[in-house]
Amino acid sequence: MPMRSQQRGIIFPLMAISILVLLGIAGLVVDLGQAYARKSELQNVLDAAALSGAKVLNETGSAEQGQNAAIATYGSNLPALFLTGDAVPLVELSDTYQPFVPGGTEPQYIRVRVDEIQFATWFAHVLPGIGEMLTVGGSALAGPSPPLSLVCDLVPVMVCGDPDAEHFGYSAGAEEEVLKSGAGSDGSEVGPGNFQLLSLGCGTGADCVRGGLAGEYEACTTEGDTMTTEPGNTVGPVAQGLNTRFGIYNGPMRPEDASPDTVTHYDFSSDENFFWHADYEERQADGPHDYPEPEGVPNRRMLAVPIGDCSTTTNGRGEVDVLGIGCFFLTRPAEQGGDQEIYGQFVDECPASGSAAEEPVTDPTSGSTLHKVVLYKDPDSVDS
Repeated sequence: MPMRSQQRGIIFPLMAISILVLLGIAGLVVDLGQAYARKSELQNVLDAAALSGAKVLNETGSAEQGQNAAIATYGSNLPALFLTGDAVPLVELSDTYQPFVPGGTEPQYIRVRVDEIQFATWFAHVLPGIGEMLTVGGSALAGPSPPLSLVCDLVPVMVCGDPDAEHFGYSAGAEEEVLKSGAGSDGSEVGPGNFQLLSLGCGTGADCVRGGLAGEYEACTTEGDTMTTEPGNTVGPVAQGLNTRFGIYNGPMRPEDASPDTVTHYDFSSDENFFWHADYEERQADGPHDYPEPEGVPNRRMLAVPIGDCSTTTNGRGEVDVLGIGCFFLTRPAEQGGDQEIYGQFVDECPASGSAAEEPVTDPTSGSTLHKVVLYKDPDSVDS
């Protein structure tokens, strides 16, 4: 009998602990939802601060006034729910958008960043290890809208062109062009040791190359710019990244990493059966689609490829002048071997993907050139 009484007494603390855990888990769900809302609120404040600072910087040319405007906008719009942390955001200016290099002599771009700002939890702090505060951060970058000639979403390969020829020597609807040369060719027109790859700006690792060829390369360029070549062949990562566009996933690549095109069919068994861009457009319009939307994404096989002036070859890593951007239709997947080549059919010179709809105007009072100010994705942060 005494033993039963002792066992009966255990139930009450067990129930109390169980209720506490359940309340803590429910509170964690609520507070995670709150964290998402606070993150969105903070991002809106940072966006407004960056736009305000960039507008003042554009109008006055004063880095100090641009920074002060950004800080003032941040302070006046930050919700009271944020308690402690970065009371004043980090405000940086740069001459260029990508790469964003803080400082410079004629800054045009402004970044407003908060690494850690706190807000109070509601319920989750009853769980062990979770305090009464949660933290979020964010980043926003703004500056003059890109010129209409600027093209982004490039594929990190380069073909060589003739600066004096129409379309730099490429003919629309012609046969395949080699967009990346293989080892058997001992390099390319770009120079010894180069296989027409461009520097990705994230190192030479396999993940960087795979992601770049799968569509993560976010650099922009225009006629007259220079781009940096990347020596080496790196055939495995090139094929693994590029072939996601055909719904082929090898190595670590998965559909959630990079979507296939809606039309992945190809055929290079003979000239009569070759699947050209015109055939692709017909299937896009009328079907069948190999990967219907939303799984497939139209025009993933259309590549924006920089066309370089290779009259002066580049040995190893070096700079090549950009003549223009060509739109090439990816005709077939890339093979894995050392003689790997990438093939595409020239369609046209790529239209500009700059977002500016307005030409810069001149301020009649100051004589300065004014631009439309827009937000950019921060190339150094996943939070923007």
